[in-house]
Order: sequence, then structure tokens, then C-alpha cells
Amino acid sequence: MGISNLGKVNILIFLTKLITGAVNFFLPLYLFAIKLSGIEIGTLIGTYAIAGLFISLPTGIANDRLSTKQSLILGLIAMGISLFGMAFFREFLLLLPCFLIGGFGYNISSVSLQSIVLKGEHKKNEEGKKLGKFNLFLYLGSATGFLLGGITLTFINFQSFFQAAGILLFCIAILALFLNDSKTSQIHVEEYKKDFMTKKVLLFLIPLLLFTFHWGAETTSYALFLKQAFSLDTGMMGIYMSIPVICLAIVSYFGGKWIDKKGAYKKMFLFAILISGIGHILMIYPNLYVSFFFRVMHEIGDGLAMIAIIFWTAKLFEKEKIGGHSSAITTLSLCAQFLGSVIFGPVGESFGYGIPLAISGALILIAIPFVMLSKK
Repeated sequence: MGISNLGKVNILIFLTKLITGAVNFFLPLYLFAIKLSGIEIGTLIGTYAIAGLFISLPTGIANDRLSTKQSLILGLIAMGISLFGMAFFREFLLLLPCFLIGGFGYNISSVSLQSIVLKGEHKKNEEGKKLGKFNLFLYLGSATGFLLGGITLTFINFQSFFQAAGILLFCIAILALFLNDSKTSQIHVEEYKKDFMTKKVLLFLIPLLLFTFHWGAETTSYALFLKQAFSLDTGMMGIYMSIPVICLAIVSYFGGKWIDKKGAYKKMFLFAILISGIGHILMIYPNLYVSFFFRVMHEIGDGLAMIAIIFWTAKLFEKEKIGGHSSAITTLSLCAQFLGSVIFGPVGESFGYGIPLAISGALILIAIPFVMLSKK
């Protein structure tokens, strides 16, 4: 029996997240090592995120109307090119366009893969299982990337690491040629706006943005926090980060199956952000084992939150327009991540890299009353 199209997507998302997870988690260490300031590090990582503001929505609409597969291949190639740029440049102004191109590529590929999954067929009452399996492969890829990236960087320098990662992304682009394209339809842009500007969508977006703000704190501060607080090398960081994210992946999969049985995805999101926020605040405790416990707790919360978010998105919009709508939600999430990166980069440098993690964890908890309001 051949591999289904959704099976191919899961393999591609695993491989893509393996590479991007390995690179993105350790990027702050590299930027710190080449003597960039906190504001420069925050700006570069924020640029990587804000690139999605310009490209995610057009990509989503293009996936509804044109070719999802071609968009995916373009995104993978752009990421590969950006990594070769990072391997050769060390100056802030030269790295800036590399991060912009990389951000474009990352968001094009992520939106395209998610569009294929959201539009893909599934058996009755198994939508949560389908989405949970996608998240399982996605986060297992990230966890594997953290582990292999940390180990690899104990043997080679960052320049060789970036070049190898770029070559692998070009290889993944070749594999994407074997995907089947999603169904397309001719939809006017005005229809997206009409569907989006409703009370139920806005009540979804407020807690979502408060939740995604912590991504900016993690990308700029967490690797540096582990180095500052616990003196971990890259190999130990990879092990330290991979185990909690494996927990995230497994919980996300079974969370999707639970939603199929119970249907209470808002209740799941409420519980998820509670333990995610508490874990994010307490993982800065200055004891490695206590910090690790709360990191696992945070990732379990994130896993449940992410499957609830993607399921909630699927329920809000019609399938033929889901590419444009999900990419609009991605765009707003990236705006929150960008603000988090720009704010928390210099905050971490000035006050310690645990402070951004505690502040952003508190913001996650502030989302709780908004989810309760959406339930009513």
C-alpha cells in the first residue's frame, strides 16, 4: 500500500521541523557568540517572525486559489538560501536580509503544509485524530532537531552546521514534488474579510495572541537562560529541550483523539493555558531539576493548546477558505511573536534571561478570562 498524501505531509513536516528546530533554537547562542547586542539579536529573530506578516496571508489565499505544492517548494528553497547567507555573514546589516528571506520561507512552507492538512479528508469523527497526528509529527521533528542539533554542534562549527541544514532543506524540496495538490476554488478577498470580522472570531483571537506572545520570549531568551542559569553546553541543551517537546508531541496527538470523543476543545484550551502559563513562570526556578519539571509541564500545556487552536480554527471557517483564514490567524500570531522578540531581547540582556519567560508566562494566564467569555 502506498503512502497517503496526508502521510507524505506528516513526513515532510517532521523533516522540515527537524531542520528548523535544530537551527532556530541555537541561533541566539550563535548571535551572542559573534558579539551582537540584545537589541540586534531581538531584531533579527523578530524579523524572522515579522516576515510572516507580509507573506502568510497571501500564501494562504494562494493555497486556496492556486498551487499549494509550488508554494511549499518555494518556501523550502528560500529557507535553504537564507541558511547559506547566515553561514557566510557575521555583520548585523548583512544578516538582516538573510533572516527576512528565512522568515518568508518558513512561513510559506508552514502555511502550505497546514493548508493541505486542514483541507485533507478524514473519517467521520476523526478530525481531531488527523490534526493530532499532524502535530505529533511536527513536534517530534522539533524535538529530534533539538537533540541532533545540540549533539552536532559539539563536533562542528555554526557555519558548517548552517550549510548542512541548507542542503537538507533543498533535498526536502525535491521530496515535496511527490505531494498531491489540494483542491482549489475561486474566492473573492471580500469573502475572507466578511467571515473574519465576527464576534466569535475576535473572542478566539484575544486569548490566542496573549498565548503566542511567549514565543518571542522563548526564541530570544530561553537558550541563553539555560546557558546563564545552568551552564549547559549545546549537547545538554539539546537533550534538555527534546524530552519536554516529545511530551508535547504525544500529548497533542492524544488531545486530538480526546476532542473527537468529547468535543470540548475550548475546555481543553482553558486547561492548557493554565498549566502552560504556570509552567512557563516557574521553569526559571534556579534548580535544574525543578526547572526541568516545570518545563515539561509548560510543554504539555502547549501541546494541548496547539491542538485546541488548530481544531478551533477548523471549526470557525469553511474548508474551501481555510487556507486564507488560518494564514490570517498565523499572521496575527507572528505579530505577537515579533513584539515579544523585540521587547524581550533587550529585557533579557538588561535584567536576566529568566525575566522575559516569567513575564510572558503571566500573559498566558491573563488569557484565561477571555477563553471563559468565549465559552459563554
